[in-house]
Amino acid sequence: MCRVQGGKSCMDLNIGNQDRLKNRLRELAEKFHVTESELASELARIHCEDLMLLKRYPVDIDDTDSIEMKVIGVIGSETIGRGIAKIMAVRGVRVVMIGDSDRDVTQSMEYMHCNLDWLITKWELTETEKKLILQNIHATSDFGKLTDVDIVFDTTRLTFDRKVALYQKLDHTISPCTIVAIDDETCPLERISNAISQPDRLIGFHFVYPVSRRKIVEITPIRTTSADVIRRMAGVSRFLEKEFVVLHETIGGISTRIMAPFINEAIRLWSEGCATAHEIDRVMRLSMNLPMGPLEYADTIGLDAIFQMMESMWRFYGMPQFKPAERLGYMVRSGMLEKKDGQGFHSYKASQIGEVL
Repeated sequence: MCRVQGGKSCMDLNIGNQDRLKNRLRELAEKFHVTESELASELARIHCEDLMLLKRYPVDIDDTDSIEMKVIGVIGSETIGRGIAKIMAVRGVRVVMIGDSDRDVTQSMEYMHCNLDWLITKWELTETEKKLILQNIHATSDFGKLTDVDIVFDTTRLTFDRKVALYQKLDHTISPCTIVAIDDETCPLERISNAISQPDRLIGFHFVYPVSRRKIVEITPIRTTSADVIRRMAGVSRFLEKEFVVLHETIGGISTRIMAPFINEAIRLWSEGCATAHEIDRVMRLSMNLPMGPLEYADTIGLDAIFQMMESMWRFYGMPQFKPAERLGYMVRSGMLEKKDGQGFHSYKASQIGEVL
């Protein structure tokens, strides 16, 4: 047993400290006319808030100014990747968008054209802006084109081993000054940081879908993220005219952890025959003033991506609300994946597919 001055053990001292704390708590409770339990709860709440402030704001970024970027990279040419590319390109930033293959790149740009034309019909985009966007986006499957980018946004959803392989490849391609921003809220950032040579430039930066319309991003620095990288990414959100929250690492972040059970329960209601997909979405849109219902949201993001998000959180937390509904898994295996393919929980006409981005 550990011994200290006076022959008392560490355990004896701990018991003595606890007794003194209890006596002090009793005195304060009597002074403020509250119960000991109420006072203890309030002290615990204040302590937790202090810890959160220390974790969330390692640097002062609330007054960060917008930063200028010349060229950025986007890994992943699916819905979120295209959305990031579009909002950067329309602001004059050159974008290198990396797809898995030449076929993926070609298909992604076809969707991009379709979306831009749809926005023009809705008077949300001009022909001049469309031209600017397309001029500023270089879509390719060549990783070597990322050599001179200021920031790389990774939007891929891969297994941990494939993520590690991706970042090790990225390590040998990009400049030492390039920031690596991960838009995959189920990716374990701390574990990934052990696989790259410069973990100080790694940060989570999650856009809420639809990228161009939602006015907030989630910034997730980790222990190794440098203060300069945190400030610069706060500056990116200012540049994009978006608010931001800074949170410590949690699988799923804020929006996805809340949205996943919401979508899951909607799928279960539909599977049970309680209501049609149209009825479920209509109730949620009108009752909660949402821009789209949970099932349409899942269709738009992609059912395979939704399934992967839920499964990752279920495996990590072990909570039943994150376990993907059986019908969702069946639909993914059947190839009923998303809105741009014309079939998910809803069926979509060709004219509606342009809304996706």
